[in-house]
Amino acid sequence: MKNKLLKVILIVITYSIPSLLFLNFLLLIKQKIKPVSIYKTLHDIGYTKSKIDPYKEFSIQYINPHYIFGLPIQEEKRKNISNKYVSIDQNGYRTTYNLNKKNSLRKCILILGGSTAFGYGVSSDRNTFSSFIQSKIGEDYQVFNLGTPSWNSRQELVSVINFISRPISKKCNSIDTISISGSNDIYVTQEYLNTDIIKNEFDAIEFISAPESFSYLMRKVDDIRSSNHNPIKLTRDLLKSLFDISFGKLYSTIKDKVNSYSTDYLKKDKNIFSINDKKFIEYQMNSFWKNHIFIANIIDKKSKFGYKNRHLVVLQPNLKDLENKSIWHFANQRMNESLKSQTLPTNINILDLRGFSLADKKQQTSLREIITISQTQLNRKYLLNLNYFDNVHLTDIGVKRVGKYILDEYLLITSQD
Repeated sequence: MKNKLLKVILIVITYSIPSLLFLNFLLLIKQKIKPVSIYKTLHDIGYTKSKIDPYKEFSIQYINPHYIFGLPIQEEKRKNISNKYVSIDQNGYRTTYNLNKKNSLRKCILILGGSTAFGYGVSSDRNTFSSFIQSKIGEDYQVFNLGTPSWNSRQELVSVINFISRPISKKCNSIDTISISGSNDIYVTQEYLNTDIIKNEFDAIEFISAPESFSYLMRKVDDIRSSNHNPIKLTRDLLKSLFDISFGKLYSTIKDKVNSYSTDYLKKDKNIFSINDKKFIEYQMNSFWKNHIFIANIIDKKSKFGYKNRHLVVLQPNLKDLENKSIWHFANQRMNESLKSQTLPTNINILDLRGFSLADKKQQTSLREIITISQTQLNRKYLLNLNYFDNVHLTDIGVKRVGKYILDEYLLITSQD
């Protein structure tokens, strides 16, 4: 009986391995056949002039000495990833269209934030928040786009410090800041609470305001250290590489299918999360406000000629604000509660645009979602009127509409000085 069982196992292995290898090979071939790009469709409906993704190189996180991750720091790399639609200027910031480059002193406005502030999803540099505000506010101002994909409020704080310490700030006789922020400080909880890095409250404290993907970097560094002259680790890595070559694509495909059936982490009911998980989110939201208070205090110290430098915090729009029982909703509640406990400087103002346009059912979806579902029989007029490019990013028209709210609020608070 035992010999028969071993024989059956041997036959199964003998026939299954070649089959799995062949299936993995077919999946790799399929991967090489590129599907119709979403940007091809966006081009066809008149949203963008580019038929390929102009943000591809900007989705990569580059190592940065100040922020852990950011845009490339070398001028050559900046030029290499820039294109007609998305470009980085000589200061390392996304290009602001029609930025006043005269040497005379100007009032400076710094746009802070993550990829939404950066302008991910808009059709070109001229449709970012910084370009919109620059076009409306006139020659007396210079608007700089410091927004960078994946950044949270702590990285925004560092970006202000770095701007002030650079020669470019000498062109400013005042510095106001507008932060389009909030979502990344919540999103980062998905990364850390979905890993085993945070095991207790003491660990959680160390990861307050940690940047997105830091846990991935930390694991990579640990792997490099443990591999050094360690034959067991090197052998394990070799076997893993062989497995990835032979069955990696098949494994990742199955894993993605399984994950697709599970609920999105941030949509899960808040009641299934532990007290420590919720405590970490509370720490994050408290730190969010502390970071903005620090920004307001720093720019207040740079006031000149009796002008009061202002920091406007814009709680950014997000389609996930439609949820009302999720951990996302819980995090937003904690953000509100934490704000009540803060002592805010007199030069800080808050504009809450969470839920922007979501009362309109036609705006409760995104351009990417509709195009991904179907690339035929598209209503061009309807698509070009959508505010959201995806859950968190805005379209050209979305930036203009939100930008008008921001500019009106900014002009109102600065007129009071």
